[in-house]
Amino acid sequence: MTSDFSFWGITVHMYGFILGVAVVIWVYFFSQLLQKRAQNVSESKVLWTVVLMLVGAVVGARLWHVATDYWLYRDNLSALFYLWNGGLSIFGALLGGMVGAIVSKKYFLPSVPVPVILDAAVMSLPFVQSIGRWANYVNQEVYGAPTTLPWSITIDQAHRVSGYEHISRYHPLFLYESIAMVLLGVCLWRLKRRHSVGSGVLTAVYAGTYMVWRFVIDFLRIGVPPFLFGLSINQVMMLCGMLGLGLYVYIHNIQTGVVTMKNAQKICAYASRHMQIWMQKKSARIFFFTIILLIFGIGGTHYIVGRTSIVSDTASQNTAQSVQKLLEYVDHEHTTVIIETAEQTTELMVEVVISPESTQQGLSGRSEIGADGMLFVFPQKEIRHFWMPDMKFNIDIVWINDETVVGIRENVLKPMPLQKVLPTYTSNQPVNVVLELPAFRAQELSIQPGSRVMYD
Repeated sequence: MTSDFSFWGITVHMYGFILGVAVVIWVYFFSQLLQKRAQNVSESKVLWTVVLMLVGAVVGARLWHVATDYWLYRDNLSALFYLWNGGLSIFGALLGGMVGAIVSKKYFLPSVPVPVILDAAVMSLPFVQSIGRWANYVNQEVYGAPTTLPWSITIDQAHRVSGYEHISRYHPLFLYESIAMVLLGVCLWRLKRRHSVGSGVLTAVYAGTYMVWRFVIDFLRIGVPPFLFGLSINQVMMLCGMLGLGLYVYIHNIQTGVVTMKNAQKICAYASRHMQIWMQKKSARIFFFTIILLIFGIGGTHYIVGRTSIVSDTASQNTAQSVQKLLEYVDHEHTTVIIETAEQTTELMVEVVISPESTQQGLSGRSEIGADGMLFVFPQKEIRHFWMPDMKFNIDIVWINDETVVGIRENVLKPMPLQKVLPTYTSNQPVNVVLELPAFRAQELSIQPGSRVMYD
């Protein structure tokens, strides 16, 4: 997919072009709403507010992305500045923009409340996000799990998550969010009829709705390492944000007298009465019991999976011991590994690499592997990052968790002559063994995620 074009001899990256169009639209609507709400504010002060919020948004978006995906840049710090390759987080953009709004309030808009600035900013933000998500489509990012649905999208192999190179079609998460943001934007403009800009309600509804949306849709993301309780770091942050927003709204309502015990009793009585009326309808009862069945079904599935994990603990301990024995080998000693797939069982003679120095060197500078492959063994399971400095031939990288293949990166290309920036190849989950094979050897051996690896 072509992601850039030339205009009067200047290369224009489509990713940046689409984001630029989105930003121009946001600036126009934001400045119009802010000037209308704060009529005594000069245009120059509004302009400075726009600049500060944009700078804060860009810096925050990049910092958040780098903080949550730091392994992509650990061995290639110069790539931190390649914004056209993607890597701008909406979470960081929102936080950075909010910081810009607070600074603007202090220095340029002292008479304008912060809720006015934020409400004016979020009114067009969902539509801007909807446009901006198409920049992710151009860069072939923000896609989900593999699917055969009619609206699935094709991802080029170079952009596929490690371990999914043999799968071409995926959920278009960027499209889901693009549509969802249009709907959210329409809801905000309808809500504006009852809650004026500056009430803070518009910002709260936008933030709460978007956090819930992202928490749910991120379950379809792949290649994102778990951070806590099986959730990604972004999902954990969304949970914290939802709890914080809910607590703020509740405390604010108590302080302003909106929520009192008498009001709470009225609300509960009203909800109970209408729930009884609603449950008298047949369709409502079917819907309610369907939800109950889904909840118990999901809970039962997690229980079964959990019990299965307990039963397999003993086998996992034995597997861990076999990997620990590899750490007792002498660096560059050869050993035999057996790879079992659905089609065949293959015995390979591999060179074992253990020390940090040898791991860093890898196959760099060699004209051939020398054995059937090179086996990197690590004492802990971590997200692993490999790159190809001074490589003379293409390879396959097989990510292994104990004795199970969890991902494959096929035909990793050697660097081009004079190539200064080298890509980093990252495992899709924590691993403690990595096997490098000649290019396309993994396909010849029918190695796939789930294949078993046994060590001599």
